[in-house]
Amino acid sequence: MSHFPHFLTPVEFTIKAEKSKQKDWKGAIKHNGKMLRTLMEFKQLDFYNHHTTCSFKCHSRNYITKNGGTLPRPTHRPAKDPKEPRRHSSAPHTKEQQTAVMTQLLQGELMKNPSILAAFAAHCNAENQKRKEEAERKNLSSTLPRL
Repeated sequence: MSHFPHFLTPVEFTIKAEKSKQKDWKGAIKHNGKMLRTLMEFKQLDFYNHHTTCSFKCHSRNYITKNGGTLPRPTHRPAKDPKEPRRHSSAPHTKEQQTAVMTQLLQGELMKNPSILAAFAAHCNAENQKRKEEAERKNLSSTLPRL
């Protein structure tokens, strides 16, 4: 987050915004009425560049203290049976809608930040590589004889 004259880390933003959990910073930032968390959960936006540099800090649900440290989660709930992922009613469902959201984001402040553009380019390259590998795997599996 840009905060004159320097950038804030998610933990610094969480403290300045007086939120109790780090995940709250993603809910505090909105683009066209959609929370940043929603855009990230539906893979419309990937600030962490998961395919090359993910440290899993994005998954932190720990409480943040004023000195920047974290406290462990108070309780752990037992795992529930896996269900189908929920669909958010305002999340774009088609590729055209996703492309429109990304275009709107890129036409804004993101186009002015070279580090975000570099991370976005790396993410796009990784996604394209992943899609190519999946297509090759499907092609190979369809050509192999069944036993």
